[in-house]
Amino acid sequence: MTAAATMNYSTAYLFSTQGISAEALSIDESKKSISNRLLDTFTMGERSRIILTRVVELTSIASVRGWDGYDGLPVTYGTHYYARRFMFRLPEHLPLPELSADPDGAISMEWYRMPDWIFSISIDDTGKLDYSGIFADKKVSGSSFFVEEIDSDIIDYIGRI
Repeated sequence: MTAAATMNYSTAYLFSTQGISAEALSIDESKKSISNRLLDTFTMGERSRIILTRVVELTSIASVRGWDGYDGLPVTYGTHYYARRFMFRLPEHLPLPELSADPDGAISMEWYRMPDWIFSISIDDTGKLDYSGIFADKKVSGSSFFVEEIDSDIIDYIGRI
């Protein structure tokens, strides 16, 4: 679950087109404008805005094959969908993870306290979660599928960070 592309959360840039024509650039500007208006709405809430911004930015960065400078698979809409749904389901008392794209097209989420207190989840376009964690002298790892709710063990592991 090594991360290859780490997010820069300081930008508000959410969507990108691959075109360079005047029409493509106009569409790109319209997408950004609509996205920014959505993110500015009161009803969305700050935590939801942060989640949406992080996942969409990461997806746009890693949306084409070779995004990592090698032959990294793109993050698909399915992966984006499951990562976003997972993060929206995190209880409010838990911190949001750092996000990164994996070369296999999955999205990794990482919670870090110190080198020997870390928990990481990788989610793919089928909703499959692979997770591992180190909590001082205890190591955990496993796999499951995210459907509607986050497994209570995973909530507990994240809560330890």
